[in-house]
Amino acid sequence: MTRHAPALLLCLALAAAGMGFFQKATGAETGAGVMESREIENDLGDDFADEPQDDPGDDLTDGAAGDDLGDDFTDGDDAGDLEGDFDDAQTAPPPAPEKKTARGWRGIPGLSGRLKFSSSYHFSQSRPAAGQNDWRGVSAFKLKAFLEFDRDIFDSRFGPWKAKVSGEGFYDGIYAARGRDEYAGHALETRERGAEIREAYVQGSLSRRLDVKAGRQIAVWGKSDYIRVTDVLNPVNMREPGKTDLEDLRLPALMSRLDFYAGNWSFSGIALHERRLNQEPAFGSAFYPYAFAPPPEKTASHTLTNTEWALSAGGSFSGKDGAVYYADCYDKNPHLVISSAGAFEKRHARVKMIGADFNAAKGSWLFKTEAAFFDGLRFSDRMAAGSVLTLSDRGRSRADILAGAEYSGFTDATVSLETVHRHLIDYDSRLAAGGEKRNRLQTVLNVSRSFLNERLSASFFASVYGERGQDGALFRARGEYEITDSVSASGGVLFYESGDLFFFQKIGGNDQVFVDLEWRF
Repeated sequence: MTRHAPALLLCLALAAAGMGFFQKATGAETGAGVMESREIENDLGDDFADEPQDDPGDDLTDGAAGDDLGDDFTDGDDAGDLEGDFDDAQTAPPPAPEKKTARGWRGIPGLSGRLKFSSSYHFSQSRPAAGQNDWRGVSAFKLKAFLEFDRDIFDSRFGPWKAKVSGEGFYDGIYAARGRDEYAGHALETRERGAEIREAYVQGSLSRRLDVKAGRQIAVWGKSDYIRVTDVLNPVNMREPGKTDLEDLRLPALMSRLDFYAGNWSFSGIALHERRLNQEPAFGSAFYPYAFAPPPEKTASHTLTNTEWALSAGGSFSGKDGAVYYADCYDKNPHLVISSAGAFEKRHARVKMIGADFNAAKGSWLFKTEAAFFDGLRFSDRMAAGSVLTLSDRGRSRADILAGAEYSGFTDATVSLETVHRHLIDYDSRLAAGGEKRNRLQTVLNVSRSFLNERLSASFFASVYGERGQDGALFRARGEYEITDSVSASGGVLFYESGDLFFFQKIGGNDQVFVDLEWRF
């Protein structure tokens, strides 16, 4: 990790200096704003004292706050206390406000979207060998459009039913500008243009305690914001690692879901009908890890027998929440099987997972932990000394334990630290000969700060594999400025460190700067 040490120290020093400068520059303004806010609260407090609050049980619909299904099916505000106040003053209750439908883009209710331009510049790529793609210099000139329709479709006695459909498409003009004939492999197939349906589902309440959600969707498990332990249901986009956070990498999959609520407890049952897998870097792209073209891939058919199943139960209490999980699903990452004749094939093992998570808030601190036990994992066969080293012949078990903390006591700043230890239980000499390690460690640090009344934000992200980064690492510094309420500009720099992990062995030459310009409508 010594190659980028000066640059990383400079990034951290600038971030620390910037945080201190803006702390001093905005201190008086912040203090005045707090006093003014308190005066307004004193004037208006009586009017809002009886406003109902969200049920804390809603926060555990998915085992994480990122997908609160319960919030969508509230039975409406309770006006009883408000009417009582008016009765005491011998004043008639006010008329119910007229229900208004939010205007969407072009006046279409529920329609929104965004248009995003992105570009990146690789500054550490070496001259490619003959027949390989050249990713030096400007490597992206992409225009991406996202469109979403999200609105209530009808009301039932238990609450509104809603439908959501979203899709995206992109075109990268760098390939036409540099010459499409210059690129070999499958890079053009996945990087030049593409379009897909993202989420497409219907959800509603069957009773006051039972909700249903069916269609292409994302189900988030676990408490970690950056590392996957119990979050095993949705695949992720791995084509450009480190450029965005985990929440933006998940890929929707077709599933049916039932959620049952009982006080502070929630219970979920999920059936996954779509065998959607992780999106790996394309052959010929800058992040493709193999020295050969991808072999054929064998996937399970979409039948009832191959349906994936998942169950969860969670509870939310004062300052604490937790959940337990069970999943019987296919590994989203493939393993390679090599025949005696030397033919390669990619397959996906059926894996069972039992896990749990727990959050506890204390003051400005949030502590989190996750644990999971996996059974049925399979590893890729290897070629060693001209013969096949078979590792995929049987399933193996692994235990993952994560611990993390988040501190938000600084003004407009948050610091998060998470680490996970993955331990192979039935480790043997064949795995050692194949380069697999009994124990793997990953640590993530994220520091974020907002300025100028949250119009400007800056963050530093580091993900280190191994105790000293010997297995690989990536670092990202990023800033974003809200030009208007609908237009933002962002940019940053990414550093990659090669390491012992297979995916990181050839990743070191992909250091880059990137810029984005986004319009939301």
